[in-house]
Amino acid sequence: MRIKRRAGIFLAAALFFLAQYAGADTAILKSISNGAFGFEGYMRSGSGSNLYGGKMQAFQAPGALSKYRLGNEQETYLETVFTNTGAHTGPKDVRTKLQVRLAYKTQQNQTEDNYISGPPSPSSIGTIVFDKVCLREAFGTMDNFIEGMPNAKVWAGQRFYRLPQLEINDFWWSDMSGYGGGFEDVEAGIGKFNIAYIGYSANDLTLQTDNGRYLKSNLHLMLKDIGKGRNKAAVWINGGNMAGGTSGTSVYPTLTGIDLGVMLNAGDEKNGNQMSLQYGRGINTSLSAAAAIPPTGAENGIWTVRFTNMMNKKINDVLSYQVVEVLQVWRRDNDTSADKNWASFGIRPVIGLSKNLALELEPGIDYVYDPSNNYDTSLFKMTASLRLAPSPEFAAHPRFRLFATYAAWGNGFVNQGIGGPAFNDKSHGLNAGLQCEHWW
Repeated sequence: MRIKRRAGIFLAAALFFLAQYAGADTAILKSISNGAFGFEGYMRSGSGSNLYGGKMQAFQAPGALSKYRLGNEQETYLETVFTNTGAHTGPKDVRTKLQVRLAYKTQQNQTEDNYISGPPSPSSIGTIVFDKVCLREAFGTMDNFIEGMPNAKVWAGQRFYRLPQLEINDFWWSDMSGYGGGFEDVEAGIGKFNIAYIGYSANDLTLQTDNGRYLKSNLHLMLKDIGKGRNKAAVWINGGNMAGGTSGTSVYPTLTGIDLGVMLNAGDEKNGNQMSLQYGRGINTSLSAAAAIPPTGAENGIWTVRFTNMMNKKINDVLSYQVVEVLQVWRRDNDTSADKNWASFGIRPVIGLSKNLALELEPGIDYVYDPSNNYDTSLFKMTASLRLAPSPEFAAHPRFRLFATYAAWGNGFVNQGIGGPAFNDKSHGLNAGLQCEHWW
Protein backbone atom coordinates (compact mmCIF):
# COMPACT_ATOMS: atom_id res chain seq x y z
CA MET A 1 0.00 0.00 0.00
CA ARG A 2 2.82 2.40 0.88
CA ILE A 3 4.50 1.77 -2.49
CA LYS A 4 1.21 2.31 -4.36
CA ARG A 5 0.59 5.54 -2.39
CA ARG A 6 4.07 6.86 -3.26
CA ALA A 7 3.56 5.92 -6.90
CA GLY A 8 0.27 7.78 -6.92
CA ILE A 9 1.82 10.89 -5.39
CA PHE A 10 4.64 10.79 -7.96
CA LEU A 11 2.17 10.38 -10.85
CA ALA A 12 0.02 13.27 -9.59
CA ALA A 13 3.10 15.51 -9.30
CA ALA A 14 4.18 14.59 -12.82
CA LEU A 15 0.73 15.35 -14.23
CA PHE A 16 0.68 18.68 -12.39
CA PHE A 17 4.12 19.58 -13.81
CA LEU A 18 3.04 18.69 -17.34
CA ALA A 19 -0.13 20.70 -16.99
CA GLN A 20 1.80 23.73 -15.77
CA TYR A 21 4.31 23.61 -18.63
CA ALA A 22 2.22 22.15 -21.43
CA GLY A 23 1.79 25.58 -22.98
CA ALA A 24 5.52 26.27 -22.92
CA ASP A 25 6.32 22.82 -24.31
CA THR A 26 3.80 23.28 -27.09
CA ALA A 27 5.32 26.65 -27.98
CA ILE A 28 8.81 25.14 -28.07
CA LEU A 29 7.71 22.24 -30.26
CA LYS A 30 5.85 24.62 -32.55
CA SER A 31 8.91 26.86 -32.92
CA ILE A 32 11.09 23.84 -33.73
CA SER A 33 8.61 22.63 -36.37
CA ASN A 34 8.55 26.14 -37.88
CA GLY A 35 12.33 26.14 -38.24
CA ALA A 36 13.03 28.69 -35.49
CA PHE A 37 15.57 26.36 -33.89
CA GLY A 38 18.38 24.79 -35.91
CA PHE A 39 21.09 22.25 -35.16
CA GLU A 40 24.23 21.83 -37.26
CA GLY A 41 27.66 20.43 -36.59
CA TYR A 42 30.85 18.59 -37.46
CA MET A 43 32.59 15.62 -35.88
CA ARG A 44 35.50 13.30 -36.32
CA SER A 45 36.49 10.44 -34.06
CA GLY A 46 38.37 7.17 -34.20
CA SER A 47 41.39 5.35 -32.90
CA GLY A 48 44.89 4.68 -34.17
CA SER A 49 48.09 2.93 -33.20
CA ASN A 50 51.70 3.59 -34.11
CA LEU A 51 54.09 0.92 -35.40
CA TYR A 52 55.09 -0.06 -31.86
CA GLY A 53 51.58 -0.39 -30.44
CA GLY A 54 51.35 3.00 -28.76
CA LYS A 55 48.63 5.56 -29.40
CA MET A 56 49.15 7.35 -32.70
CA GLN A 57 50.17 11.01 -32.76
CA ALA A 58 50.10 13.27 -35.79
CA PHE A 59 52.92 13.89 -38.24
CA GLN A 60 53.39 17.64 -38.75
CA ALA A 61 56.46 19.56 -39.87
CA PRO A 62 57.80 22.10 -37.31
CA GLY A 63 57.29 25.57 -38.73
CA ALA A 64 54.42 24.47 -41.00
CA LEU A 65 51.06 26.06 -40.17
CA SER A 66 49.07 22.95 -41.07
CA LYS A 67 49.34 19.22 -41.73
CA TYR A 68 47.71 16.86 -44.23
CA ARG A 69 44.66 15.47 -42.50
CA LEU A 70 43.79 12.06 -43.92
CA GLY A 71 44.86 9.38 -41.45
CA ASN A 72 46.66 12.06 -39.44
CA GLU A 73 44.13 13.27 -36.85
CA GLN A 74 44.63 11.79 -33.41
CA GLU A 75 41.80 13.37 -31.44
CA THR A 76 38.04 13.27 -31.15
CA TYR A 77 36.66 16.66 -32.18
CA LEU A 78 33.06 17.86 -32.28
CA GLU A 79 31.39 21.17 -33.07
CA THR A 80 27.71 21.69 -32.32
CA VAL A 81 25.93 24.75 -33.73
CA PHE A 82 22.62 25.93 -32.29
CA THR A 83 20.63 28.64 -34.06
CA ASN A 84 17.43 30.49 -33.32
CA THR A 85 15.67 32.65 -35.89
CA GLY A 86 13.11 35.23 -34.87
CA ALA A 87 9.43 34.78 -35.68
CA HIS A 88 8.27 37.33 -38.24
CA THR A 89 4.97 37.80 -39.97
CA GLY A 90 5.63 39.81 -43.13
CA PRO A 91 8.20 40.48 -45.85
CA LYS A 92 8.97 43.93 -44.42
CA ASP A 93 9.73 42.70 -40.92
CA VAL A 94 13.33 42.52 -39.76
CA ARG A 95 14.86 39.05 -39.56
CA THR A 96 16.99 38.06 -36.59
CA LYS A 97 19.22 35.09 -35.89
CA LEU A 98 21.25 33.98 -32.89
CA GLN A 99 24.02 31.41 -33.26
CA VAL A 100 26.01 29.53 -30.62
CA ARG A 101 28.80 27.06 -31.43
CA LEU A 102 30.38 24.78 -28.85
CA ALA A 103 33.49 22.75 -29.57
CA TYR A 104 34.54 19.61 -27.73
CA LYS A 105 37.97 18.03 -28.00
CA THR A 106 39.24 14.93 -26.24
CA GLN A 107 42.46 12.97 -26.44
CA GLN A 108 40.61 9.65 -26.08
CA ASN A 109 42.24 8.68 -22.80
CA GLN A 110 39.12 6.85 -21.69
CA THR A 111 35.41 6.91 -22.46
CA GLU A 112 34.98 9.70 -19.92
CA ASP A 113 37.95 11.93 -20.58
CA ASN A 114 39.42 14.11 -17.84
CA TYR A 115 41.95 16.89 -17.83
CA ILE A 116 45.54 15.76 -18.09
CA SER A 117 47.71 16.94 -15.20
CA GLY A 118 50.32 19.48 -16.21
CA PRO A 119 50.14 21.86 -19.17
CA PRO A 120 51.58 20.76 -22.53
CA SER A 121 54.31 22.63 -24.33
CA PRO A 122 52.66 24.66 -27.10
CA SER A 123 55.84 24.62 -29.20
CA SER A 124 56.22 20.85 -29.46
CA ILE A 125 54.58 19.01 -32.33
CA GLY A 126 52.35 16.10 -31.36
CA THR A 127 52.22 16.97 -27.66
CA ILE A 128 49.06 15.75 -25.95
CA VAL A 129 46.88 18.73 -25.05
CA PHE A 130 44.10 19.31 -22.57
CA ASP A 131 40.69 17.83 -23.18
CA LYS A 132 38.42 20.83 -23.44
CA VAL A 133 35.03 22.29 -24.13
CA CYS A 134 35.03 25.83 -25.44
CA LEU A 135 32.69 28.44 -26.83
CA ARG A 136 33.63 29.15 -30.46
CA GLU A 137 30.72 31.38 -31.45
CA ALA A 138 28.03 33.42 -29.70
CA PHE A 139 26.63 36.17 -31.90
CA GLY A 140 23.50 37.66 -33.34
CA THR A 141 22.53 39.07 -36.73
CA MET A 142 19.67 41.18 -38.02
CA ASP A 143 18.76 41.92 -41.63
CA ASN A 144 15.97 43.39 -43.75
CA PHE A 145 16.23 46.70 -41.87
CA ILE A 146 17.63 48.81 -44.76
CA GLU A 147 15.16 49.84 -47.42
CA GLY A 148 16.08 48.23 -50.74
CA MET A 149 18.79 46.03 -49.15
CA PRO A 150 16.92 43.14 -47.51
CA ASN A 151 20.06 40.98 -47.19
CA ALA A 152 22.32 43.58 -45.54
CA LYS A 153 23.11 42.45 -41.98
CA VAL A 154 24.32 43.90 -38.74
CA TRP A 155 26.10 41.54 -36.36
CA ALA A 156 27.87 41.57 -33.01
CA GLY A 157 29.44 39.00 -30.69
CA GLN A 158 31.98 36.23 -31.07
CA ARG A 159 32.06 34.45 -34.42
CA PHE A 160 33.97 32.69 -37.16
CA TYR A 161 34.96 35.38 -39.64
CA ARG A 162 37.00 33.59 -42.25
CA LEU A 163 37.22 32.47 -45.85
CA PRO A 164 36.95 28.79 -46.94
CA GLN A 165 39.90 26.68 -45.86
CA LEU A 166 42.10 24.37 -47.87
CA GLU A 167 40.22 21.22 -46.97
CA ILE A 168 42.75 18.39 -47.14
CA ASN A 169 45.21 20.16 -44.84
CA ASP A 170 42.56 22.13 -42.89
CA PHE A 171 44.44 25.40 -43.41
CA TRP A 172 42.35 28.48 -42.64
CA TRP A 173 44.55 30.82 -44.63
CA SER A 174 42.39 33.93 -43.98
CA ASP A 175 40.94 33.81 -40.47
CA MET A 176 39.72 36.97 -38.73
CA SER A 177 37.62 35.06 -36.19
CA GLY A 178 37.20 36.85 -32.89
CA TYR A 179 35.04 39.27 -30.91
CA GLY A 180 33.47 42.34 -32.43
CA GLY A 181 30.74 43.48 -34.76
CA GLY A 182 29.94 45.13 -38.04
CA PHE A 183 27.86 45.11 -41.19
CA GLU A 184 27.96 42.58 -44.03
CA ASP A 185 26.37 41.86 -47.40
CA VAL A 186 25.71 45.54 -48.06
CA GLU A 187 25.03 46.00 -51.78
CA ALA A 188 27.85 47.99 -53.40
CA GLY A 189 27.13 47.91 -57.12
CA ILE A 190 29.87 45.58 -58.34
CA GLY A 191 29.64 43.35 -55.26
CA LYS A 192 28.82 43.22 -51.57
CA PHE A 193 30.61 45.18 -48.86
CA ASN A 194 31.57 44.04 -45.35
CA ILE A 195 33.03 46.15 -42.56
CA ALA A 196 33.93 44.75 -39.15
CA TYR A 197 35.79 45.63 -35.97
CA ILE A 198 37.40 42.55 -34.38
CA GLY A 199 39.41 42.48 -31.17
CA TYR A 200 42.02 39.94 -30.07
CA SER A 201 43.61 39.45 -26.66
CA ALA A 202 45.83 36.66 -25.35
CA ASN A 203 44.50 33.99 -22.98
CA ASP A 204 47.23 34.72 -20.44
CA LEU A 205 45.74 37.30 -18.05
CA THR A 206 49.22 38.24 -16.80
CA LEU A 207 50.16 39.72 -20.18
CA GLN A 208 49.20 43.32 -19.51
CA THR A 209 50.56 46.80 -19.02
CA ASP A 210 49.44 49.80 -17.01
CA ASN A 211 46.86 50.29 -19.76
CA GLY A 212 45.31 46.86 -19.14
CA ARG A 213 45.51 43.58 -21.05
CA TYR A 214 47.02 43.71 -24.50
CA LEU A 215 44.42 44.18 -27.21
CA LYS A 216 44.94 44.01 -30.96
CA SER A 217 42.19 46.01 -32.67
CA ASN A 218 41.37 45.17 -36.29
CA LEU A 219 39.30 47.17 -38.76
CA HIS A 220 38.52 44.84 -41.66
CA LEU A 221 37.02 46.01 -44.97
CA MET A 222 36.04 43.58 -47.72
CA LEU A 223 34.39 43.79 -51.13
CA LYS A 224 33.21 40.33 -52.16
CA ASP A 225 31.09 38.58 -54.80
CA ILE A 226 32.70 40.67 -57.52
CA GLY A 227 31.77 39.18 -60.88
CA LYS A 228 28.97 37.15 -62.38
CA GLY A 229 28.09 33.50 -62.73
CA ARG A 230 30.48 30.97 -61.23
CA ASN A 231 33.53 33.26 -61.34
CA LYS A 232 33.78 35.55 -58.33
CA ALA A 233 36.48 37.63 -56.63
CA ALA A 234 36.97 39.22 -53.22
CA VAL A 235 39.42 41.91 -52.08
CA TRP A 236 40.07 43.13 -48.54
CA ILE A 237 42.25 45.33 -46.36
CA ASN A 238 42.72 45.12 -42.60
CA GLY A 239 44.31 47.70 -40.31
CA GLY A 240 45.66 46.66 -36.93
CA ASN A 241 46.71 48.52 -33.79
CA MET A 242 48.07 47.35 -30.44
CA ALA A 243 48.54 49.88 -27.64
CA GLY A 244 51.79 49.75 -25.72
CA GLY A 245 52.45 50.66 -22.12
CA THR A 246 54.60 49.92 -19.10
CA SER A 247 54.87 46.49 -17.52
CA GLY A 248 57.20 46.42 -14.54
CA THR A 249 60.48 47.90 -15.75
CA SER A 250 59.70 47.24 -19.42
CA VAL A 251 58.18 49.78 -21.77
CA TYR A 252 56.36 48.41 -24.83
CA PRO A 253 55.68 50.54 -27.90
CA THR A 254 52.35 51.01 -29.67
CA LEU A 255 52.41 48.92 -32.84
CA THR A 256 50.43 49.13 -36.05
CA GLY A 257 50.11 46.97 -39.14
CA ILE A 258 48.24 46.33 -42.33
CA ASP A 259 47.34 43.30 -44.39
CA LEU A 260 45.49 42.98 -47.65
CA GLY A 261 44.52 40.23 -50.02
CA VAL A 262 42.61 38.99 -53.01
CA MET A 263 40.76 35.72 -53.62
CA LEU A 264 39.62 34.39 -56.99
CA ASN A 265 36.99 31.66 -57.21
CA ALA A 266 36.06 29.82 -60.40
CA GLY A 267 33.59 26.96 -60.79
CA ASP A 268 31.88 25.15 -57.93
CA GLU A 269 32.59 22.62 -55.17
CA LYS A 270 32.96 19.67 -57.54
CA ASN A 271 34.86 21.38 -60.36
CA GLY A 272 36.43 24.63 -59.27
CA ASN A 273 39.52 26.53 -58.26
CA GLN A 274 40.20 28.87 -55.33
CA MET A 275 43.33 31.05 -55.46
CA SER A 276 44.51 33.72 -53.03
CA LEU A 277 47.38 36.15 -52.51
CA GLN A 278 47.98 38.05 -49.24
CA TYR A 279 50.48 40.55 -47.87
CA GLY A 280 50.89 41.59 -44.24
CA ARG A 281 53.23 43.95 -42.40
CA GLY A 282 53.93 44.97 -38.82
CA ILE A 283 51.50 43.70 -36.21
CA ASN A 284 49.45 42.13 -39.05
CA THR A 285 52.03 39.62 -40.28
CA SER A 286 49.88 36.80 -38.89
CA LEU A 287 47.32 37.58 -41.65
CA SER A 288 44.63 37.04 -39.01
CA ALA A 289 42.98 38.81 -36.10
CA ALA A 290 45.76 37.55 -33.80
CA ALA A 291 49.24 38.85 -33.01
CA ALA A 292 52.24 37.93 -30.89
CA ILE A 293 51.72 39.07 -27.28
CA PRO A 294 53.64 40.69 -25.69
CA PRO A 295 55.07 42.63 -28.65
CA THR A 296 58.80 43.16 -28.97
CA GLY A 297 58.93 46.21 -31.21
CA ALA A 298 60.64 44.25 -33.99
CA GLU A 299 57.25 43.65 -35.59
CA ASN A 300 57.44 46.97 -37.44
CA GLY A 301 60.15 45.60 -39.72
CA ILE A 302 58.54 42.25 -40.48
CA TRP A 303 56.41 41.39 -43.50
CA THR A 304 54.97 38.24 -44.99
CA VAL A 305 53.50 37.09 -48.30
CA ARG A 306 51.21 34.06 -48.64
CA PHE A 307 49.94 32.34 -51.77
CA THR A 308 47.40 29.51 -51.72
CA ASN A 309 45.62 27.48 -54.35
CA MET A 310 43.00 24.72 -54.13
CA MET A 311 41.52 22.84 -57.06
CA ASN A 312 38.61 20.40 -56.95
CA LYS A 313 38.05 18.13 -59.93
CA LYS A 314 35.45 15.47 -60.65
CA ILE A 315 36.68 13.40 -63.61
CA ASN A 316 33.69 11.04 -63.63
CA ASP A 317 31.42 9.20 -61.20
CA VAL A 318 34.28 7.12 -59.78
CA LEU A 319 37.26 9.50 -59.78
CA SER A 320 37.60 12.91 -58.12
CA TYR A 321 40.40 14.73 -56.35
CA GLN A 322 41.55 17.88 -54.57
CA VAL A 323 44.96 19.55 -54.94
CA VAL A 324 46.30 22.24 -52.58
CA GLU A 325 49.39 24.43 -52.72
CA VAL A 326 50.82 26.92 -50.22
CA LEU A 327 53.84 29.21 -50.42
CA GLN A 328 54.63 31.61 -47.58
CA VAL A 329 57.67 33.78 -46.87
CA TRP A 330 58.50 35.78 -43.75
CA ARG A 331 61.06 38.59 -43.98
CA ARG A 332 62.51 41.30 -41.74
CA ASP A 333 63.91 44.50 -43.19
CA ASN A 334 67.74 44.43 -43.41
CA ASP A 335 68.00 41.14 -41.51
CA THR A 336 68.32 37.99 -43.63
CA SER A 337 68.88 35.84 -40.51
CA ALA A 338 65.14 36.16 -39.81
CA ASP A 339 64.09 34.78 -43.20
CA LYS A 340 61.59 31.91 -43.14
CA ASN A 341 59.93 29.98 -45.96
CA TRP A 342 57.16 27.39 -45.96
CA ALA A 343 56.02 25.53 -49.06
CA SER A 344 53.36 22.81 -49.16
CA PHE A 345 51.83 20.60 -51.83
CA GLY A 346 49.31 17.78 -51.50
CA ILE A 347 46.69 15.86 -53.43
CA ARG A 348 43.85 13.55 -52.40
CA PRO A 349 42.34 11.41 -55.17
CA VAL A 350 39.21 9.40 -54.34
CA ILE A 351 38.75 6.29 -56.49
CA GLY A 352 35.37 4.58 -56.40
CA LEU A 353 35.54 0.79 -56.07
CA SER A 354 31.79 0.25 -55.74
CA LYS A 355 28.65 2.22 -54.96
CA ASN A 356 29.77 2.87 -51.38
CA LEU A 357 33.43 1.80 -51.19
CA ALA A 358 36.29 4.05 -52.30
CA LEU A 359 40.07 4.19 -52.06
CA GLU A 360 41.50 7.49 -50.78
CA LEU A 361 45.17 8.34 -51.28
CA GLU A 362 46.85 11.42 -49.85
CA PRO A 363 50.50 12.24 -50.51
CA GLY A 364 51.57 15.59 -49.08
CA ILE A 365 54.88 17.35 -48.52
CA ASP A 366 55.82 20.36 -46.38
CA TYR A 367 59.17 22.13 -46.78
CA VAL A 368 60.40 24.55 -44.09
CA TYR A 369 63.39 26.87 -44.27
CA ASP A 370 64.16 28.53 -40.93
CA PRO A 371 67.87 29.15 -40.20
CA SER A 372 67.11 30.35 -36.67
CA ASN A 373 65.95 26.80 -35.80
CA ASN A 374 68.31 24.99 -38.22
CA TYR A 375 65.41 23.88 -40.42
CA ASP A 376 66.09 23.36 -44.11
CA THR A 377 64.23 20.16 -44.80
CA SER A 378 60.90 18.51 -45.59
CA LEU A 379 58.29 16.15 -44.18
CA PHE A 380 56.51 13.77 -46.56
CA LYS A 381 53.29 12.03 -45.53
CA MET A 382 51.41 9.33 -47.45
CA THR A 383 48.05 7.85 -46.44
CA ALA A 384 46.01 5.06 -48.01
CA SER A 385 42.42 4.71 -46.79
CA LEU A 386 39.47 2.47 -47.56
CA ARG A 387 36.35 4.60 -47.20
CA LEU A 388 32.69 3.67 -46.86
CA ALA A 389 30.30 6.52 -47.68
CA PRO A 390 26.93 7.08 -49.38
CA SER A 391 28.72 7.62 -52.71
CA PRO A 392 32.29 7.55 -54.11
CA GLU A 393 32.34 11.34 -54.64
CA PHE A 394 35.07 13.37 -52.95
CA ALA A 395 32.80 15.24 -50.54
CA ALA A 396 30.44 12.37 -49.67
CA HIS A 397 29.72 11.99 -45.95
CA PRO A 398 29.47 10.49 -43.41
CA ARG A 399 32.80 8.78 -44.03
CA PHE A 400 33.99 5.58 -42.34
CA ARG A 401 37.70 4.98 -42.87
CA LEU A 402 40.33 2.29 -42.34
CA PHE A 403 43.72 3.89 -42.94
CA ALA A 404 47.50 3.51 -42.82
CA THR A 405 49.83 6.53 -42.77
CA TYR A 406 53.57 6.62 -43.44
CA ALA A 407 55.72 9.72 -42.95
CA ALA A 408 59.41 10.48 -43.51
CA TRP A 409 61.37 13.63 -42.69
CA GLY A 410 64.86 15.10 -42.98
CA ASN A 411 67.56 15.17 -40.31
CA GLY A 412 66.71 18.74 -39.40
CA PHE A 413 63.38 17.55 -37.97
CA VAL A 414 64.80 14.66 -35.92
CA ASN A 415 64.21 15.07 -32.16
CA GLN A 416 61.50 17.67 -32.81
CA GLY A 417 58.60 15.56 -31.52
CA ILE A 418 57.16 14.49 -34.89
CA GLY A 419 54.80 11.56 -34.38
CA GLY A 420 55.30 11.61 -30.61
CA PRO A 421 57.95 9.81 -28.52
CA ALA A 422 57.76 6.61 -30.60
CA PHE A 423 59.42 8.36 -33.56
CA ASN A 424 61.08 11.38 -31.93
CA ASP A 425 64.65 10.25 -32.59
CA LYS A 426 63.83 8.68 -35.97
CA SER A 427 63.32 10.06 -39.47
CA HIS A 428 60.20 8.09 -40.38
CA GLY A 429 57.08 6.58 -38.81
CA LEU A 430 53.96 4.52 -39.46
CA ASN A 431 50.45 4.78 -37.98
CA ALA A 432 47.22 2.88 -38.70
CA GLY A 433 43.67 3.21 -37.49
CA LEU A 434 40.02 3.90 -38.23
CA GLN A 435 37.87 7.02 -38.21
CA CYS A 436 34.40 8.42 -38.75
CA GLU A 437 34.00 11.96 -40.11
CA HIS A 438 30.67 13.70 -40.62
CA TRP A 439 29.02 17.11 -40.83
CA TRP A 440 25.39 18.08 -41.03
